[in-house]
Amino acid sequence: MGLIRLLLASAVLLGHLNPGGPLSLLRPEAAVEAFFVISGFYMAMVLDGKYRHHPNSYCLFLGSRALRLYPTYLLVASATLLVQAVAYWRYQASVGAFASLVVGTEGLLLPARLLAGLTNLSIIGQDFLMLATIDAGLRAMLLGVPGAEGLTSGHALLLVPQAWSVAMELSFYAVAPWLMRRSLRDLAMLLACSFTGRYAALSLGAPFDPWVYRLFPFEVGFFIAGVLGYRLFTHPSAPRWWTPTDPFRPMLALLALGAAILFFEALPGGPEKPALLTIALIFGVPYLFTAFAKSTWDRGLGDLSYPLYLVHFLVAYVLTAFGKSGLLVNLAASLIVSAGIVLLVERPLDRWRQQWIRNWRGGKPAESAQ
Repeated sequence: MGLIRLLLASAVLLGHLNPGGPLSLLRPEAAVEAFFVISGFYMAMVLDGKYRHHPNSYCLFLGSRALRLYPTYLLVASATLLVQAVAYWRYQASVGAFASLVVGTEGLLLPARLLAGLTNLSIIGQDFLMLATIDAGLRAMLLGVPGAEGLTSGHALLLVPQAWSVAMELSFYAVAPWLMRRSLRDLAMLLACSFTGRYAALSLGAPFDPWVYRLFPFEVGFFIAGVLGYRLFTHPSAPRWWTPTDPFRPMLALLALGAAILFFEALPGGPEKPALLTIALIFGVPYLFTAFAKSTWDRGLGDLSYPLYLVHFLVAYVLTAFGKSGLLVNLAASLIVSAGIVLLVERPLDRWRQQWIRNWRGGKPAESAQ
């Protein structure tokens, strides 16, 4: 499963830095939504396992997820702030969120800048900030269509703009334990409501980005699809053909999903392709998690996906400042920085996190998890 996650993160990088280019893989929007399906499956699995019978499971679950996500994010956000500050004060270059938040180049009043700063610090609300626009005339943030005349998109205030999807993950974590207590019928109805609302909004002319793509009620269906896949996979009446009893089926699922990511744009079909990818993930992810759960190399590849997703814009800023360019250079440098973050930050903190979980659970061993 780690290889698929790394391919998805790479697809986001390539799509952001070279949209529509010859090396483009899966569209960034589809890659992010594929991450949501995988997250839904994985969170359902851990909630059904190590958090199932603990009296404080909700707090333990949220605390564990915060310890997993925040350190890397805060490291990347801090480094981005430092780089942008140096660029502004040393070279008078108004790049990124620093100029808007600290210097106030967008003309925002201090309370709006403080609110945006708090959002950058906490991650919470970054998805809603993507729906906002900056009106320098009113010196305020408003809900509107980013890119409209005289308005600047709210993502100009984000140090790590792609972390809006992490904010959406946090929203899912808040409701994930409740979703796990729902029946299969309830989950199917919630999924149908989310996707029906999504396509209704599109049919009424709502812009896909941001009013569909970045709005939690319309995106939660992808998380629910992952939860539903886990519940179906572990259901007592699940068909035997869905049980990974041999290595052939997981390998087939890996090849099929890998090919879908690598050649998504070249595959036949139109607007229905993301829906077909979601269905493929529902059926393919259980095989991959089961087959590669104990694979150290697969986990190592998967560990790179989160820092790679967060750090690639920062790496691009720095490389550009030193006159280095090229998509493959950006990808290679981002992978190297991501490996450093994993080895020096995430793995030491993960050992501490697992110990913290064991202590909270009264000394019972905690399964290693993302």
